[in-house]
Amino acid sequence: MEANLITALAGVLGSVSGASAAIATTWISQKSQTRRDLAKSETRKRETLYGDFITEVSQRLANAFDHSLDSPETLVKLGAILGRIRLVSSDAVLTAAEECFERIVDLYAKPNRTIDQLATTLHSGEFEVLKDFSAACRVELRRYSVY
Repeated sequence: MEANLITALAGVLGSVSGASAAIATTWISQKSQTRRDLAKSETRKRETLYGDFITEVSQRLANAFDHSLDSPETLVKLGAILGRIRLVSSDAVLTAAEECFERIVDLYAKPNRTIDQLATTLHSGEFEVLKDFSAACRVELRRYSVY
């Protein structure tokens, strides 16, 4: 009689441990997949945000070389994107974005440039307003792509 009880208990315990292993494996796999999906979503969100910022900075940069800042409304969209960057980005990205914003404001304060002066400016590196920002973004986006 005791042999039958031991055999039955062994069968039940084996089934329970097998089921527990399957449940644990599924749970771990699901948790890992959720983490990867969140990282992908976060990466896409930041890529879109940073792309919007780069587009707006580029437009303001081109505008600043031959226009003065007649209306503060010109910088509203850029300021709004900068505010969104403040919400989600690392300190390195935020610092670089703020520097871009300040350089754009400084360029608007300078006298308008002629076409000849623009050619000289192209070679001076003054158009490289986004270089540090792009580098900081790449570092941050790589951090999310690890998952």
